[in-house]
Amino acid sequence: MNTFSTEKLLGTHKVIAAAQNLHTFHQALRAQNSDCILLKFGDLQTLPLYVKEAHSHGKSIMVYLDSLNGIARDSSGMAYLASLGIEAAATTKPQLLGVIRRAGLFAVQSMFVIDSTALALGIASLQKHKVELAIVMPGCVPIEVFSEIREQTHAKLLAGGLVRNDRDMRNALAKGAEAVITGSAELW
Repeated sequence: MNTFSTEKLLGTHKVIAAAQNLHTFHQALRAQNSDCILLKFGDLQTLPLYVKEAHSHGKSIMVYLDSLNGIARDSSGMAYLASLGIEAAATTKPQLLGVIRRAGLFAVQSMFVIDSTALALGIASLQKHKVELAIVMPGCVPIEVFSEIREQTHAKLLAGGLVRNDRDMRNALAKGAEAVITGSAELW
């Protein structure tokens, strides 16, 4: 069972650097205001190098499963990710959360809140799967959305998507997000 905590994953900062490619990954390694990197790229061959480099810089790694190549979304694939030292895996597919947990990774559910139906389905999934950490996308949803999710679940919330500047970040944190996920390097 994974004993990794959200506090350990996030570190002391309120920003998770979203790395979309090798260039932004190298920027994230140098980031002073982010202890965690969300890898949104990579494959079977490159991930070991990225994880080793991130850990050598004191960064924890969360991978976005939906954008990785060559990694099976099954117990073997998740065991492989765990063997690399990856701390967490995020996905929009709730059926993968149990597989992620059983591999010893911290499971993070991403939810796109595009309307009331998506919100209700997202909350139901968080409840059903007992999710501890969820990414609410976009991060600029109204405060009432964050409040409703917090009231109905035990999940800690991250704001992701459309967090482009300091004002967006402050707004997301004021809504109750534990941290923001952003590809805007100036916020790292």
